[in-house]
Amino acid sequence: MNEYNSENKKYWVRLTRVCNNNCVFCLDADEQDGSFEMTESILALLRAGRARGFDHAVLSGGEPSLHPDFFAIVSETKKMGYKRTQTITNGRMFSYAGFAERAVAAGLDEATFSLHSGSPADFEALTRTPGSYDEALKGFMRAAKLSGLAVSVDILLTARTIPGLTGWINELSSLGASEFDILYPIPFGEAWKHKNEVFFNLDERAKDIVEAFEFCEERGFKAWSNRIPARVFEGAERFIQSPLKLRVEVEAKRDMFEALANRGMEPPCRGERCALCHVSEFCRSLRRFSAAIASKKMPSLLVTQGNIERLDENFPGSPKTIVIGGFDLLKSENVKRRLSKREIRVEALLDKPLENHQGVPDFVSAVYLEINKATASDLSHLKSPFLDKVELKTVLRGRATLEEAAKKDVPIAGFMQEFLKGGGAEIEIFNVPRCLTGRSEMRVFEAVPANVFKNSEEIDLDEYVGCYMANWMSVKSARCAGCSHYADCPGIHINHVRAFGFSNIPFGI
Repeated sequence: MNEYNSENKKYWVRLTRVCNNNCVFCLDADEQDGSFEMTESILALLRAGRARGFDHAVLSGGEPSLHPDFFAIVSETKKMGYKRTQTITNGRMFSYAGFAERAVAAGLDEATFSLHSGSPADFEALTRTPGSYDEALKGFMRAAKLSGLAVSVDILLTARTIPGLTGWINELSSLGASEFDILYPIPFGEAWKHKNEVFFNLDERAKDIVEAFEFCEERGFKAWSNRIPARVFEGAERFIQSPLKLRVEVEAKRDMFEALANRGMEPPCRGERCALCHVSEFCRSLRRFSAAIASKKMPSLLVTQGNIERLDENFPGSPKTIVIGGFDLLKSENVKRRLSKREIRVEALLDKPLENHQGVPDFVSAVYLEINKATASDLSHLKSPFLDKVELKTVLRGRATLEEAAKKDVPIAGFMQEFLKGGGAEIEIFNVPRCLTGRSEMRVFEAVPANVFKNSEEIDLDEYVGCYMANWMSVKSARCAGCSHYADCPGIHINHVRAFGFSNIPFGI
């Protein structure tokens, strides 16, 4: 398994609001007015990206290669210190003699070509542009022959493209492609206007999609799933997209998400299309959190070694509970001093077996004990006098990465069987669906890290994205669809599923 390449710090910059295609699936069509972004404005954005630590520039549009200063902009990214410069293109300009060579000479490292179908008729039905198939393929072939330029391919999943998907990947590989980004459509722009043509029954085509990824795996090609719902990959969970990609998605619409987070302004797209949107659950989470702060009903605040100094501040939403993360921090005189300034309920989040923690301070009202490899055996046979002192709760934590989940977690289905047979029948369980717990509801651990706020008391969007990915980014199986609790059950954290598979979780029982 691989984490998504969004671990590279990619900074997307628009060069144009014009395109020489007219794609039926274009998510950006509402932004197209036939203009070019001012070169100085583009360079200012690129400089701002470097100042924020981004080292991979992605030049997009519209069609970026149409910009009259395209080569100069590429060259400037190198002078600014970007380690990698990439463009996303329909490829038609690259079909002209010398264009690809000039781009490489200017410093272009990678070109991603939108080549959605091997059938000229289907290709041009999608682009609605006669001749676009021949030019795009010619441009790709020219670029693929150049040393120093990595070429990759975007393929959008639609009813037209799925039937020939594996064969088209095979053909493109023979022409020099070895990396493929296979995308699910987004309900914006033309794609939403033509949703009946663009979207399709995903569950009926899941087998064909998995087959294409398995083909790439067998041939040694890189194949990235991009926005494809995780349920498609039941039984092939290694292809599920990493949650890390969410950072790229949020950055692309940063102003919109900032407005939702700190001004309560709803995205203009909210409504019917949310059911098809790849970030709808993130929007819902951010909306609930922003509203909780505004109404002073904020969830618990999680204090860790990395943000302990924030206890000296006042937080928006007036949290009623502080959760202290880690036993060492809990015993710290520094923490006691800071807590003495507040009249607030104190809970603890611990990740070690109970026998190591008989000295939990008296001011702690409840303890959340992580379900993990270190605690699993102890939790399954609870007989500790610890239980007489404080309220004990258990929680399956989300993990920031696949590797962390595989290293720390235990398969939750097997654990729950042992836990419920042992002493855990009456203990509250968080982040585990009711089909595994047998409880009447699913409790969610909602404590947010203290550093999710800026010093200005605004929500720090970057920190919130990280918190969401690590804690609440959950998925459900296709089998869940028939469950009566489907609508109000978030499922299991995505990295737990990536590590142990959907089969570990008997959804829908």
